[in-house]
Amino acid sequence: MTWDLLIKVFQIFATIAFGFAALIVSCQQLKIAKIKQRLELYDRRLVIIKSTEDFIARIIHAEFKTQDVVSFSNSISEAKFLFGADVNNYLMKIKDSAFEVDMMNISMAEERQKVPVAGGQCRLHGRPEN
Repeated sequence: MTWDLLIKVFQIFATIAFGFAALIVSCQQLKIAKIKQRLELYDRRLVIIKSTEDFIARIIHAEFKTQDVVSFSNSISEAKFLFGADVNNYLMKIKDSAFEVDMMNISMAEERQKVPVAGGQCRLHGRPEN
């Protein structure tokens, strides 16, 4: 064997080795990209989950207003791209139910204003007004 042949064989093996190394690096990069994508998806979902938790807490404590329902609706608008249909349907149920409760509260407040008060007592119930 001559030196030229040995050099050519070495070049062939080196090319194959570098090819395998590049393959291993690209597989690792693909794995990292998938993990990064899952982390970003988690972060985006977490924002919606926290928004939902805060909104439900406001509902439980009866501290929500129409603007809160609108804000919640805006915060879950991205949910259809991040969650399955079951979660999206549940979030929409929460929003719709809260909207209905808010409309009932507004209606009740308007009705309370219509009930006349005479002598410190409510004519509708006959109890003293607070």
